[in-house]
Amino acid sequence: MAIRNLEVYYPSYITLQDGRRVHIPKDKLQDEGLFSLLVPTKKIEEIAEALKTKEGFKDAVPAFNKNENYSLSKVILYPWELHLRLYTESEQPPFGRIQSHFEISREYLEHFHTVQPVIYEPFEYYSKIFPEFVLWYNPLSNWVSSIEENYKITLQGP
Repeated sequence: MAIRNLEVYYPSYITLQDGRRVHIPKDKLQDEGLFSLLVPTKKIEEIAEALKTKEGFKDAVPAFNKNENYSLSKVILYPWELHLRLYTESEQPPFGRIQSHFEISREYLEHFHTVQPVIYEPFEYYSKIFPEFVLWYNPLSNWVSSIEENYKITLQGP
């Protein structure tokens, strides 16, 4: 299989619900803890099942356990896998949360070192179950009311 590069977009400027405008510096682009996608807790199981049965996601093994309820992955463009971690708990009940990133396929050693957090791609897959894009900015514990600008990131294969 040919190894391909993958282009993704990630927020560079956001506006929070309280009106603050926040710049995400380039050195924070690989910080997996910046954003959480929020979905109702009661939808987490339904989303996980739909991802597995209708969208081709599988249990992500091996994976480091981060106390998630579901850890799912799918090869999107070889060798890039989209890895989703679904949690029934979040800082904002009654919401659960989804954290996600692209990573090199599990068949490569680089798998453990190359990750790029993403927010748009997971929503494309679960929006049939929960069609609202709800984003939480973890460092300031606040809702994102809008994304003003994005970085364009090219992920290069091994």
